[in-house]
Amino acid sequence: MTESVDRRQQRGEQHREAILAAAADLVAETGSVQLSTEVLAQRAGVSRRTVFNHFATLDEVVTEVLARSIGDAVDALESAARRVEGDDTLDGTFARMSAVFEQTDLTPQMSFLWSVLSVDDTLPRRYGHVIDDAFHRLRDLLLATAREPGDTTDTFGRELLVTSLMNGTAFVAQRWCEETRGVVDDDSRALWTSLVVRMTDQLGRGYRHARA
Repeated sequence: MTESVDRRQQRGEQHREAILAAAADLVAETGSVQLSTEVLAQRAGVSRRTVFNHFATLDEVVTEVLARSIGDAVDALESAARRVEGDDTLDGTFARMSAVFEQTDLTPQMSFLWSVLSVDDTLPRRYGHVIDDAFHRLRDLLLATAREPGDTTDTFGRELLVTSLMNGTAFVAQRWCEETRGVVDDDSRALWTSLVVRMTDQLGRGYRHARA
């Protein structure tokens, strides 16, 4: 009996993942979040009923796909933050956080966001909470990695530094999407890197001037 329940749970998880993968592919291919239940079920290899066994609505499917894409971006930045070393001074923290953003390729996630959020003016309002949640998660993560455990020195400076870099990256993402229309290739990746480096350099100049 236990094995039968376990198998059903495993099959249910496989179906759910197949639905999400199919939805992500369809959004990327069509540039639209207006999914067809029939097409989604066929692409995922499940029945219509199975789709709605796992998700109450198609909008719920899109919301989770979007959340996962943004989560991948946060995970990539987290991984970079753990690789890049630096001292615990504010100048060292700025250099370290700049390197994190410069070394992380977020073009796949930005492309997906473009395909979701650029097609309908109402979509940012519908999915904005997903982006807000990811923003706060990333902010907390970077603040945690920007200081040693128990270090409470110059909290204002560190929070301002991290928030400035995050807002700068959001601006870069918007500019990148406008110039590339969400296309990911060698040229667009090079553009992403160039824009991020320009952003960190510009912020760094203002930061160093303020510190002088």
